Amino acid sequence: MSRVKKRVWGIVGLLAVAAMTITAAIMPTVGVYAAASADLLIQIEVESIEEDFGASFTNPTDGANLTHATGTGRIHYNNAKSIRVNITGPGGYNVDIDIDLEGVTDGYVDFTYLLDEYGDYVFTITGTDLDDGPAFGQSITVHYHSGNFDIENSGNKGENPRLTVNFGPEVCGVGFQLYSLDPADDPDLPLLDPAFTILDPEFKELPGFATGTVTISIPLIEEYDLPAGVYRIVMTTYDCDGSVIEDGLEANDGAYFIFNPDGGYVPPEPDVPDTGLFTIGGISIARSDLIITGICVALALIIVYFFLRTRRKIRA
Repeated sequence: MSRVKKRVWGIVGLLAVAAMTITAAIMPTVGVYAAASADLLIQIEVESIEEDFGASFTNPTDGANLTHATGTGRIHYNNAKSIRVNITGPGGYNVDIDIDLEGVTDGYVDFTYLLDEYGDYVFTITGTDLDDGPAFGQSITVHYHSGNFDIENSGNKGENPRLTVNFGPEVCGVGFQLYSLDPADDPDLPLLDPAFTILDPEFKELPGFATGTVTISIPLIEEYDLPAGVYRIVMTTYDCDGSVIEDGLEANDGAYFIFNPDGGYVPPEPDVPDTGLFTIGGISIARSDLIITGICVALALIIVYFFLRTRRKIRA
């Protein structure tokens, strides 16, 4: 191959690399979210090698909401000689549960646990591998409370909030309060006077009480003069004597409710995060975006310049 042809192919290769670099730089990142002023956490999951120790929870799962202090967990494991579950929680709770694998190195194994105070608990798996070396498995966080709830119709639908409430064996009643999420309102001002409550014996008569799950609708339209808006709902649990067990329990996953009794209400759009420069068409442009784009464009122009210059020399 002649020197001229080699030079041409080299330039073509540089152009291809530059095109790929520019494309990679301007493509949006998928699956990564970082709130403004928060540290960006990048989590990489690597598939374990078959011969390595592996252990993970199939029950409970990370982020699970528990309403019972006692429960049965399950672990899937492979290449393990021993497994221990460590549980830490509020009030200095720290318990180790050693699990007998009965000589089985791969499979599923169950264990029972007993929690104490309400709060968040961390379950961590440790053990030994087939070479008797220390090994580490999955770590998860679960939330143990007397009750939790999901908002089933969190949307602009012109209806009362409908809640699915899960609760523990000591709960005989619940109450709900609403707080405005409008930036112009006091976020700590309770808006229902009085709060909507269902106590014993009415609570026990709700369908599903025996299973620990009931459906409740808060009669905002019928009983409360509440304007259209976006609200967070907070639950209080009561025992059979009417005493408070827990308060301040918010909806699972941080859900909120859009109340629109008459129709036509449009929730305000969230503010675009300020990245330090300017916004175009609702897209926030950061200084780093311009720098990266400028570098890519400059690199492309330099490569094109040398390509055209070389081409002229070849023709000459």
